[in-house]
This record gives sequence, structure tokens and C-alpha cells, in this order.
Amino acid sequence: MKKKGIYPAAALLLAFGLCLTSPVVSGAVEGARGTEDRTQIDLEKNKCSLTVEVVQPGATQEWLEDLQKADIVVDLYQVATAGKTPGVNTYFYKQEKFYEGLSLPDEIAESDWGSLAQEAAFMALDPENPDTAVKTVKPGEKLGELSGGLYLMVARGQALEDYTMVQKDDAGEESLVTWARSSQNIYTFNPQLVSLPMKDPTADGGANTADPGDWIYDVTAYLKPMQENRYGSLEIVKTLRTYETREPGIFVFQIEAVLGGETVYSDVESLIFTEAGQQSIRIENKIPAGARVTVTEIYEGGTYELESAKEQTVQIAAEDFVRAEFINDYTEERKGGHGIINQFDYTGSGKYDGWDWKSDPAQKVE
Repeated sequence: MKKKGIYPAAALLLAFGLCLTSPVVSGAVEGARGTEDRTQIDLEKNKCSLTVEVVQPGATQEWLEDLQKADIVVDLYQVATAGKTPGVNTYFYKQEKFYEGLSLPDEIAESDWGSLAQEAAFMALDPENPDTAVKTVKPGEKLGELSGGLYLMVARGQALEDYTMVQKDDAGEESLVTWARSSQNIYTFNPQLVSLPMKDPTADGGANTADPGDWIYDVTAYLKPMQENRYGSLEIVKTLRTYETREPGIFVFQIEAVLGGETVYSDVESLIFTEAGQQSIRIENKIPAGARVTVTEIYEGGTYELESAKEQTVQIAAEDFVRAEFINDYTEERKGGHGIINQFDYTGSGKYDGWDWKSDPAQKVE
């Protein structure tokens, strides 16, 4: 277990591969550097600044607007302070007391940054003994007057009380992610480390504190959210006022959901009535939130006529049911009718050119 102290051997090998090549942190400097010499590190004279952006330049306007609706903030935890290495143009880490148990290696390889961020996040967000963030900012806000050192960035939804999730990969390895949500999407974030100050990346994309070039004290970091749709549910409610007793009443509905100009759900559902009353079809958590759904009654058996609109449009809300209601009554003119559900499966061979055909009577939906 590494304790707080001085580690000169680590100073020359503190690679910033995660920050520069992933890319988590940009190599761009905010503002003019002026004429002062920044080739030599000066942790006392030069304070650092950090600006955290959610996504890199070039993201679509639609995505940016939805991220803004997610009300994201970033908590900044100081994992270690930077100390000038005597006689060398670089620095070493002095772990903060809270993070003394962090297994910070003497030589930090690019592949180490992800696991180090996870380890630090599990410590910082321990529900029994959490750390206190040194700052909480909104994306785009410049956070100045920071001392040099190693910082943990944790993005989250500002209004969420429980914003952490522990995930397991196929090998059973646990990782901690945080999340935020808009009305249509869920965004998840991996915790990330950033080291201040830093160096410009080299031609091959790597950098470490021993590289030549200017020290960068004003850094912009980019989060890398993963986006997933939130889903809602649809209920189609059918009321049959009068039942004509000689044959079942069969009703068929076409369901089309569109989001962002694309069809995101399409299906046909049916109901069978053997008496007057009310039945419903419930499509649960299958249609993306925000989608506009058009439900059309495309068949009513010819014996029953619609008293409500034949086509109804509703908008799906996340984690909720929206309802489309239809009402039919007997026309006093009995006409025969029946319903069949056809299923076609492609098998690659067979007498129907590779298609297997099955049909069943329409099933009653409870």
C-alpha cells in the first residue's frame, strides 16, 4: 500500500497518455501565454485552471441541446498535490490523506489511468465514507486558482440523489459509472483523472512530464458520455359498447413510432371480444421516449363501427404509460369476419424458397 511521501523515480515517468491520446484532456491552452518562460515548471508562481466540456468540438447541435437538458455538473476531487522535483524540470505526486490507500505506481503507464480512476472513484464515492469534492462546476465553466496535482473528475446529474451504478463485464470485473438523464436519454460517464499542469502531446500523441516544451497550466478536459435511449410504454384501450353474439369481434391496430424522422417501432396488434366491455394492449418499455406514435385501427370486422377517431397520435414519455383509446359499437348489420396472425421465418431452405410459414388465429390480449 502506497503512503503519502516523495517519489522522485515517478516524476520523470508520469505519462499523460490517458489525458492526451484518449482524448480526455485537450492540448490546447486557453488564452495567450505571453512572453514568460514556461519551459521550466513553477508550481508556486503559476496556478492552474481547468475547464470541463461534456463533448469534443464537432458534436451535433441536437446532442448538445439534449445534454444541456440533462443538467450535468462535474465534481472535482483532489487525489494528490504536485511537488517540484529538486534539480529536475518535472514534479511528483504527494497523495492526499484520504487517498493514501490508492495504489499509485512509481511508473504510470497509459494503460494504468483507467484502473486508477476507477480505484479513486470507489474511494471518493464510498457511501459509508465519501470524500468531499473541492469544487463542483457546470460544463464550460473555467475553474481557476487550482494547485498542481492529480484530480478526479466525476460527472453526474445535478438533481439526482443516487447517481452511481456498479457494472460488471463478462469476466465479472466491476466498474463504477455515474449518470445523468434528459427527458429522452440516459448518459453514463466513467470517472476520469487529469493531472495539472501538463505538457503538449508529441507527434505520436503521447506526453509525459519529462518531455521538452512548455508547461500548460490552463487545461480543457473532455468527458466522454455514452448515450442510451430512455423508454416508455403504450396502452391501447378498446371499448366495445354492444356485442353481436354470433361471431367474435376482432379488432386490429397498426402501431408506428417515429423519432427524429426515423421509424423506431412498428408492429400490428389485435384484440378479440366475445362480450361487450373493455380490453387493452400494453406495450411496455419498448418505444423510445419522445417518439410520436400513431395508432390506427385498421380492421374492425365489418360488424362494428368506430365512434372514436380511426387514427390517434400520442407522444411517449419516459418510464410512463401513454394511452390511445378507441370505442366501437355494433352496426346492426352483421358481416362475417375472422383474424389470423401469420408468421414468416427465413430458414434458408424449403419448398417456399427458404421461408417457413405459420399461421394461428388471433390471440386474445388480457
